Amino acid sequence: MDSWTWLGFYTAVTSAAEVKRKAKAGAVPVDLRSAEDFSAGHLPGAIHVPADEILADPGAFEARVRKSRPEARAVTLYLAGGEEPALYRVAQALSGQGRLAVFVYPAGYSGGSSDHSTE
Repeated sequence: MDSWTWLGFYTAVTSAAEVKRKAKAGAVPVDLRSAEDFSAGHLPGAIHVPADEILADPGAFEARVRKSRPEARAVTLYLAGGEEPALYRVAQALSGQGRLAVFVYPAGYSGGSSDHSTE
């Protein structure tokens, strides 16, 4: 087990700059919003996995992340911002499910970053 895995816990990320730093260190940003919202724009390097899909089958999440990013060590979950209860439900569902550490970015896509992208 590496130093990013905290058996059943998740940690809040407070800024878009911190999301970027974590991404460089192996934490994949995961956009939990709708496909339409993701297509309209998302954080740099993000993959799309809808929140309802994770809640329906949390055990399948890690395999999905690793399929697109085999090097992933962690994930940073986000929604649009202002949707903390839904964000924390997803984080709680993922806690202890696998070997990926889970971070949450409560400010979400609307978190004031000028670095938004449509990669």
